[in-house]
Amino acid sequence: MYRIMLVDDSRVMRRMLQNMLVDAGFSDAEFLEAVDGQEALKQLAEVSYKVDAVFCDLCMPNLDGLGLLDALSKHNALRTCPVIVLTADGRKTHGREALLRGATALLRKPFTVNDVVTALRKVLASEELPCD
Repeated sequence: MYRIMLVDDSRVMRRMLQNMLVDAGFSDAEFLEAVDGQEALKQLAEVSYKVDAVFCDLCMPNLDGLGLLDALSKHNALRTCPVIVLTADGRKTHGREALLRGATALLRKPFTVNDVVTALRKVLASEELPCD
């Protein structure tokens, strides 16, 4: 069973992502939800920063996606919390900045079910590779 965190200040977006993933075959996944980076950090600490993937919006109140990436980096948790960043921001600089700060993948809104599933499968496949 996979543990997937959905971090977005929009309840509709969190529900849409969960529905996409459930419909794509991840119906047995455990879904954690947070409305911002602060709430995500609290929940991630409760599970010892062990999740299979984090889908995270860049623009959120309190602690945004870049702040969450920075905090996870400080906890050395980006390896156990691979982050797929979601953004509606048309400026490419924010997406590049997220990747530089440790995001595993970037999805621009609007995205398709295929985009979401492909990004998740890429993350899951990289976790299954043997560590050196």
